[in-house]
Amino acid sequence: MQVTGAPGDLGADVVALTAGGRRVVVQCKNYAHRRVSSPELQRFGGTFQAVHDADVGLVVTTTDFTRAAAEYAQQVGIRIMDGRDLRQWSQGTPLALD
Repeated sequence: MQVTGAPGDLGADVVALTAGGRRVVVQCKNYAHRRVSSPELQRFGGTFQAVHDADVGLVVTTTDFTRAAAEYAQQVGIRIMDGRDLRQWSQGTPLALD
């Protein structure tokens, strides 16, 4: 696993491999009072495969996603994890990416 998360990372805050060898690129959004929007997911959608050669793109937020963002993610195959999912995962609920 490699943590990047720097300006100019082109949407890759974390790059990792699953146990099955799939390349995962994670973008993290730490928001307090706003939801992740569709344009933010569209930017990530334009880079996670083309730039980072990832098999799986995952966007994680501490809050939630707009309906348009969730619909876009579903259409293009981006995995999303909202604040509720993140809390469950941090308490031991497995995250299946293979």
